[in-house]
Amino acid sequence: MSDPSGSPDWSSLPRDLLIAVLSRLDAPSALAYAGVCAAWRAAVAAAAGVPLARTPCLFSWEPDDTHMCGGPTSATLRCLLGAGNASFPTAPFPGGRSLRCCGASHGWIVASDERSNLVLYNPFARPSAAANFIPLPPVTDFECVLPGYGSDDGGVVAYVHDEYSGFDAESFGSCFYQKAILSSAPSSTGTGGAAYTAAIIHCHRRSLSFAKAGDSEWRQASTMGEENVYEVTRDIFEGGQHFTAKFHQYDEYSDIIHHDGRVYTVTVHGVVECWDLSGPNVEVIGTLGCVADDVKLLSRHLVSTPWGDLLQVRATMARNLDKYPQ
Repeated sequence: MSDPSGSPDWSSLPRDLLIAVLSRLDAPSALAYAGVCAAWRAAVAAAAGVPLARTPCLFSWEPDDTHMCGGPTSATLRCLLGAGNASFPTAPFPGGRSLRCCGASHGWIVASDERSNLVLYNPFARPSAAANFIPLPPVTDFECVLPGYGSDDGGVVAYVHDEYSGFDAESFGSCFYQKAILSSAPSSTGTGGAAYTAAIIHCHRRSLSFAKAGDSEWRQASTMGEENVYEVTRDIFEGGQHFTAKFHQYDEYSDIIHHDGRVYTVTVHGVVECWDLSGPNVEVIGTLGCVADDVKLLSRHLVSTPWGDLLQVRATMARNLDKYPQ
């Protein structure tokens, strides 16, 4: 562990020790850790499934004008807590590819690429490492999406969605995918990662699909239909008068989270579903009915706490009747 001059050789530390230290770091520190030397970078790659300390971080995306729709090809990571509110550049996306973020789990980004196919990417590792860039099943595997127009080289440049054509291939994912999560970090060993399940809310928040590690196609688990229509009451202010009216509104998925080995979803109208990932097929094993709300609801979110509880957080709109009486 030392050279003849007496200086310590930090690159020869045992890998298990390096990984143990890594597990105590947050994401920005892990990024700097990987840049020390080749041995430490290899330890970071080997520890792809080791959870890091959970310090809140914010990604700011760097646009690239060379892409048709200006999609980002790199990002900056900003630590919201700690001294100095420090920022760190992340590794650039592989080959200058343009990605749009659809979710982030366990230090990995779930992103839509230049063909609106979902990929998993680890921004804290070398872009050239194949294990740090994992493709998920293509967007055309969803029944409601068809390739529309092809380029001279055979590539897809547009999609047909719900019988409407002309959706640009690069930007389509921005409106088609709403939120994606992973059950765990993909392992750096094995083909296509290992042990994880990807879940995605998509198609106007009306559909939920899953793909396990190594799957070649998406498994659509749920689609909102006529049975998911609710009667809602809305306040209307018109001509200085206030009255209420009733409307019929389709339900849709509001949020999704992995908690205690299972996936949970919540809809706009408050239906919470629990999905079991342990079998060959993902199945719903529990449902909590909707809760009637008299407030103007903006959104619902699910939050997994460090002490093991699953919370529902609601954003509501409050009217200031003192300032705006009409």
